[in-house]
Amino acid sequence: MSVIAYSAEVGAAIEGEPLDFKELRRKAALIADTGELMQASAPPDIAEEFRTVLKAIDTSVSHLKPGANAKDVLDPVYGERNRPAFDAVENYECGGGDG
Repeated sequence: MSVIAYSAEVGAAIEGEPLDFKELRRKAALIADTGELMQASAPPDIAEEFRTVLKAIDTSVSHLKPGANAKDVLDPVYGERNRPAFDAVENYECGGGDG
């Protein structure tokens, strides 16, 4: 999933790794395009979290510019405010199993 890839790449900055602005912008654009198509069909129990994740990635990528503070790029993804939404979306399991 692109959200996990974006989160992982941004998270590398926590370890002091340089951010690949071009690649992060590409991933964010893919997430935005896919997310726009999926919003109407997002499972109701995570629809709000889904929208929060899309907005957080948009906020994060908006800070990708020369001289940017890494915290401004990281906080929308890893900060306390949005992290539960990322966890909910990343760990969501669709229903319809054997039960």
